[in-house]
Parts: sequence; C-alpha cells; structure tokens
Amino acid sequence: MKLYGRISDSTRYYFLLVGAFLFEASGYLAFPYLSLQLRDRFGFAPVQIGQILMLAIWIRPVAALAGGFLDSRVSPLVLFSGACLAEGACFLLLGSTRAAFWAVLAVLLGNIGFSIVKPSIFALAYDEKDGEASTSKLALLNGITNSGAAFG
Repeated sequence: MKLYGRISDSTRYYFLLVGAFLFEASGYLAFPYLSLQLRDRFGFAPVQIGQILMLAIWIRPVAALAGGFLDSRVSPLVLFSGACLAEGACFLLLGSTRAAFWAVLAVLLGNIGFSIVKPSIFALAYDEKDGEASTSKLALLNGITNSGAAFG
C-alpha cells in the first residue's frame, strides 16, 4: 500500500521539487544562525565554530551513503519522515539547551538528518518503469537541489 497513493505522480513530483529546493536552501541558511548561536550563547571562539561546522559538513557524505543504503531497505517515505523529524528535534534541542555539549551534538546530528533526507528525495522521485523520463526527472531534481544550496 502506498502512503502517497491519493496524489498523482506529477503532483507528487512537483511537491518534491519545491520541497527539495526549500529544504536545501534552509539547510544552508541555517549555518550563519548556528554560528551566531554557538558564539553568543555558548561562548565558542570563531576557530572552534569553524571546526564544529566543518566536522558537520564532513559528516554529510557518510550520512548520505548510509541514507542511500537504508533507502533500499526501508521505505524512502518512512526514512524521509524520520530524518526530517530528527533534524527538527535537533534544532529544538539547540534552541532549548544551555550546555555546550548538547548544542554541538544537536548541530552534528542535525546534519546527519539533513544528509539522509537527500537520498530519500531522489528515491521518491525515481520510478523504474519510466526509464528515460525518470532520468530526466532526477536530473531536474539534482539541478533544483543545487540551486537551493546556492540560494541558501
């Protein structure tokens, strides 16, 4: 049973395009906010903030590989939803904590959730039956996510 069976495939694809753009843009728009939070609330030096955010960026490819692996084992929609909820929980933790350890952990785990979402979006957009059309859809989706990252 498809959880998204009531929506036509083209409408679902357009929602994925808009969502991918907004998700990617917001993911990169959050970095200045994160650096200000780490500096103002937790007293981190600029070099420490750079190290934390660089570690968060280095975690992303490994987490994306894990997300791609899990997409073939678990429903991409379930993985997508779980990763979005995990990232939201990490931002709530970052906003509510007073301890530096939890703030750094929230930044790192939030980036893992951010990275797991991307393969799920591509898995939701891909349809084996479409063949050539599916390749064009993925190319457009890749361009939209890159545009969102550049905008962010």
